[in-house]
Amino acid sequence: HVTIDSVKQRAGSIKSFFVTQQEKSHSSFYNFSLEGAMSRNNYHVNLNKSLASTSLSGFSCIKNKNHVDNFINVIHSAPNCKSSQLFKNIYDDDSSGVFVGGIFVDKNSQKTEAFQQNDNILLSDKSNINAIPKLEIFADDVVCSHGCTIGQPDFDAIFYLQSRGLSKKDAMSILNFAFLNDTFKNLSSKELENTVRNLVLNQLNLKDYS
Repeated sequence: HVTIDSVKQRAGSIKSFFVTQQEKSHSSFYNFSLEGAMSRNNYHVNLNKSLASTSLSGFSCIKNKNHVDNFINVIHSAPNCKSSQLFKNIYDDDSSGVFVGGIFVDKNSQKTEAFQQNDNILLSDKSNINAIPKLEIFADDVVCSHGCTIGQPDFDAIFYLQSRGLSKKDAMSILNFAFLNDTFKNLSSKELENTVRNLVLNQLNLKDYS
């Protein structure tokens, strides 16, 4: 399931997804946010039978006063299940975001594999992110990890690209594109991947980038 928010709007939007998975089933969710005055995305996934798996990924690349709120809750209710979460965000101007990523591993969910990563770049002193990664484990035979980073652009890398003839603006935009690329490069449809790629290039003013 792929959601793309790329149209300017003054109203807010709330989207909620509820999934209960059976044995050997797999679900994939992608959420890409480039516009929207206020957007809330709720994902509730219950891995209810063994050998079920889910992957959730996406990005926010917003500016002005836009706001994106992602709330994710993955429940491991059965053994031998896998889940992954990868969300990357870039905030400019007065934009803001919230990331609440939850993983709950039930006491009977042995052999669980769960991964979560949330990375954020703040391009403006006025932009902000409230990141809350959560991991609750009640089983003792699991492989689980979660991580969260919040920071500014890599100025050393920007300087290096400038030394190779790029402007500071283009250097920063190229690095931002590379930062977001991991979230959409594995889309099963090449046509859809190119659509998202072009939207990102346009958002970063890199129409001629290749």
